[in-house]
Amino acid sequence: MSDDGDDVPGYAVAEFEASFGEFMRLTLATAALTVVTLGIYRFWAKTRVRRFLWSHTRVGGTPLEYTGTGVELFVGFLVVFVGLLLPIGVLFRLDEILGLDVVTQGLINLLLFAIIGFLSGIAIFRARRYRLSRTRWRGIRGSMTGSSVAFGWFYFWSIPSIGVAFGWLYPWRNVRLWERLVDHTQIGDKTMSFGGSTAGLYGRFVVLWLVAIAVVGQFQWTVTQLSGIESGATSTQAAGEGVLWLLLLLLIGLPIYAWYKAK
Repeated sequence: MSDDGDDVPGYAVAEFEASFGEFMRLTLATAALTVVTLGIYRFWAKTRVRRFLWSHTRVGGTPLEYTGTGVELFVGFLVVFVGLLLPIGVLFRLDEILGLDVVTQGLINLLLFAIIGFLSGIAIFRARRYRLSRTRWRGIRGSMTGSSVAFGWFYFWSIPSIGVAFGWLYPWRNVRLWERLVDHTQIGDKTMSFGGSTAGLYGRFVVLWLVAIAVVGQFQWTVTQLSGIESGATSTQAAGEGVLWLLLLLLIGLPIYAWYKAK
C-alpha cells in the first residue's frame, strides 16, 4: 500500500473503521434525547450520527468530514412543513372543511398522491445534494449536477410501472434510481460513474416476491376471518390462527428482504 493509502495505482481505497460499542452509545444517547424533546432533537441527532460515520470513513487514508448542522436540518423541515406538508394536509380534509362530495374529494386525493410521489423524488435528490455539499475530503467539496425535477419525474412515473408489472420492475427501478444519483455526483471537478446492474438481483427477488405474495394473500384471508367473527361465520380460533400465520410470514419475510437488500 502506498503512502496515501492506495493499494491500486490511481484508485483510492474506501475503508470504514469504527467501534460498534461507541456507535451504539451515540445512537442510544441521541435516541433518548429525541424522545425527551418530543422529536425536536432528531435533526441534531442525525447530524451527530453523520459526523461520526463520515469521520470514520477513510478514502485513500484520509477521513471524510461532515460540516452540516442540526439548525440547517431543522430550518429546512420548518420550511417544508409550513410551505408544503401543512397545505397538503388541509387539502386532504377539504370534504370536511368545504363539504365536498366523495367523488370530488377522491379525485383531489388522487392528484395529491401523484404530487407527493413527484415531490418525494425531488426531496431525495435535494437531500443527497445537501449531504454532498456538506461533505469534504482533503478539503475538496462534494456536489450534485443535474435536475431534481427530472429525477422526481422518473421517480414518480416508475412507481405505477412496478404495479403494472406485478412488482417485477422493482429491482430495475432501484438500479436506475441509483444510476441517476451516482452519475450526477461530483467530488471537486471529478464526476462519479455508476456501473451497477440488475445482474444477480432477480434470483433473490424471486424468493422475496413469492413471500410478498404469500403475505398479501394471508393478510386478506385473515381480515376476512376477523370480519366474520361478528356474524358468527368464523370462529375466534380460526381468526387467531390466521393472525399467527401472518406474523410468521412477516418474520420470515424480513430477513429475506434484508438478504435481497444486501445483494
